[in-house]
Amino acid sequence: MLTPILTAVNISKKFAHSAPSSLIYEKIERLISGSNRNSDCSSPSAPSVLEAVSFDLFPGDIVGLLGRNGMGKSTLCRLITGSLQPDSGRIICSERIIPLLDTALNTNGELTGHQNFFAEGTALGWSQQELEIEKENIIETSGLRNHLDKPLKFYSSGMLARFSLALCLQHKKGIFIIDETLGAGDQSFRDFCEQEIKRKATSGSGVLIVSHNLLLIKRICNRVLILENSKLRFDGPCQEGLAFYDSK
Repeated sequence: MLTPILTAVNISKKFAHSAPSSLIYEKIERLISGSNRNSDCSSPSAPSVLEAVSFDLFPGDIVGLLGRNGMGKSTLCRLITGSLQPDSGRIICSERIIPLLDTALNTNGELTGHQNFFAEGTALGWSQQELEIEKENIIETSGLRNHLDKPLKFYSSGMLARFSLALCLQHKKGIFIIDETLGAGDQSFRDFCEQEIKRKATSGSGVLIVSHNLLLIKRICNRVLILENSKLRFDGPCQEGLAFYDSK
């Protein structure tokens, strides 16, 4: 029997609905007091974004995470990657987490591709030494060799996606968390990414993909998780999951 490489156990998360100005003062207060970054972000009266969500990710899994807008998909991804902490529950990982969430957060548009390479790579789980070793392979995979001297602000959305996906998918093994990125880029690059994800799974990695593209989910996923009203409503085979999702 396979051992999970990621286990989420009764994960719950709430967010307080404070006015923007109040949130700024709360953040300053937490910094001054030295309190936990998430300790004041939720309250018992706040609605749940996620409530008692549990699932396993196994080696070889390519899992589609589905749900309407606002159902907590991105929050769950950020809890898995550690950029947010759950209010209760726990996440257990036995492999390196490789997160590809919001590509704009890790890059500076005023700097060139070369200058952004190490900052973006570090955010995607690489060490500096690993990046030095793999740099040429990553650049070749991206297809952007002739553009790396340009500032990223001149890159198209497809080029930015290629840049980040190449850094992400050059990892040989891990837990890949990919949020709404695979739809960018030209068709040949999207085909390459899909095949590369399948290869990662074959080699024992696990992949969690957030996407509203049901055709993509159908092509490459073996399982589906469906979030609805803060709870995990479905965890099972892809075809059954898509039928369940369509019935809603």
